[in-house]
Amino acid sequence: MPNLHDGALRRFEIIGRALLISPADRSRSELTVRLGYGLAPNTRPAASAKLEWRIAPNL
Repeated sequence: MPNLHDGALRRFEIIGRALLISPADRSRSELTVRLGYGLAPNTRPAASAKLEWRIAPNL
């Protein structure tokens, strides 16, 4: 078990990624989901979430 009183920030992150494409499609989509949780000594926990969706031409 890590010692949370050594002054270092502890950050945990889960990343999920999906590529949505087929050879006949004119565009491609990439969906990325990030969920994070951070702990630092003598502070409140911090949570974060990020959803990113990219659409690009299928060259």
